[in-house]
Amino acid sequence: MIPAIIHQSWKTKEVPPQWRDYQISWVQNHPHYEYKLWTDEQNRAFLEQHYPWFLDTYDGYSENITKADSMRPFYLYHFGGIYADLDYETYQNLDSFIHDQNNKGNKVLLARQMVGDRASNYLMMSEAGHPFWLKVIQHMQEHSERNWWQTRMMYMWKSAGPNAVNTVYASQVWPNIELLEDEQFNPSYPSTDQVMYGKHHEAQSWGNADSNRVLNVISAIRGVANYSSSAESEDSSGSS
Repeated sequence: MIPAIIHQSWKTKEVPPQWRDYQISWVQNHPHYEYKLWTDEQNRAFLEQHYPWFLDTYDGYSENITKADSMRPFYLYHFGGIYADLDYETYQNLDSFIHDQNNKGNKVLLARQMVGDRASNYLMMSEAGHPFWLKVIQHMQEHSERNWWQTRMMYMWKSAGPNAVNTVYASQVWPNIELLEDEQFNPSYPSTDQVMYGKHHEAQSWGNADSNRVLNVISAIRGVANYSSSAESEDSSGSS
């Protein structure tokens, strides 16, 4: 069962102004949930207390964003609940959705990457203690060293970012793990035909100019693909 806990993280307790409304949306829409805003200091102290064997890997990361990414599997393995990036805005309460997923037997729910059926890490929900997260943590330990041919973006995504989660997700069939639908959790366009729970505003705080250009192109492609799919669906329903 996915517990009523929300995890978010930032360097300190002072969340940047541009994300505060998104942060508040989680608290306001889920007043009965436990809310945890993890800081860099709290992250390391948590590992020191509960998972000291990961500290060498954690301390070896050269950038804080990779350290922060590496903590997400630990939150969900240790406590369970919901992890959401600070640039993710929730539109409504998730109780009924999570209740339905629990009834279906789904234990882990993962956001999708910008293109294709690939798992991402900006929004994730999980029961506590699921072995999927141990596999992700193992992957992070095995890929903590940056290869000479990896760009900064490639290394961050593969070592502890979205591709770390997707690599483990794609490595085998996970019968109780599902990908969240973009139409509900990250729609490119508003729709009156779908229940929309939230939106990832993709602030890309970790990016540089080159990586942001790449992601903007991918985002544009996804938008065109989603729009084309929606138009085809409307044409089909109109002709039937």
